[in-house]
Amino acid sequence: MMTNTNNFWDGIILLTVFICMLSCHVKREKTIQETDLKTDPLYSVETFENDGGWGYKIEVAGKAKIKQSYIPGISGNTPFDSETDARRVGEFVVEKMKKGKYLPPVTKHDLDSLMIVY
Repeated sequence: MMTNTNNFWDGIILLTVFICMLSCHVKREKTIQETDLKTDPLYSVETFENDGGWGYKIEVAGKAKIKQSYIPGISGNTPFDSETDARRVGEFVVEKMKKGKYLPPVTKHDLDSLMIVY
């Protein structure tokens, strides 16, 4: 009778260890996936001159993802008036990308809140 009780507890302990190992493995995979696209060193914003104004380019992990030659969210092809405006919007887009939006839209409201002249 003592042997059955010991086998039962040995089985419970083994099952508990297996579940703990499995849950640690699942958490580690999730953490790697979350950090792939949301850590700062992966993103960079570069500005460039364009049609008498400025634009921006966003790279993720060294690969160009967005090249914005003109102010987004408005009609027409109007470049940014200043390098500062282009960088400000580029950094705003990066912040949206970090929150999981791959190609986030920029609205007139966003431009107004960033004090962008258009």
